[in-house]
Amino acid sequence: MSKYAIIFAAVFVGAVYLLTQEPLAALGAAIALSIGVLLYYKNLNDSWKGTITELKEEKYLQKEYDSNNNATTYEAYKTYAYIRQDNGKVKKMELGPEWKAGDIIEKRKGEYNFRKLN
Repeated sequence: MSKYAIIFAAVFVGAVYLLTQEPLAALGAAIALSIGVLLYYKNLNDSWKGTITELKEEKYLQKEYDSNNNATTYEAYKTYAYIRQDNGKVKKMELGPEWKAGDIIEKRKGEYNFRKLN
């Protein structure tokens, strides 16, 4: 697995250099790729378990652009689940499918996604 990841990274950075002819663009691609890999492995190695204590719908501003680059801004809503972990910390996550208050959510080490236990 890691052999293929290294080959992919080398091909990706090489392609960026060949397309742009800029060494700094290739360096930027390598740095971005490294940060992405670090965040992926951090999430993969994370593990926790907690109970959904509340669900909240929050408003945010969404922008859409038309073909003339004119922006239209409108309000949109997302529902978040607030999860009290076993260690007492509260985690805010976007609401998963069929989650409700009182459900137990678990993130296992080595898995990227979350599980609803009940």
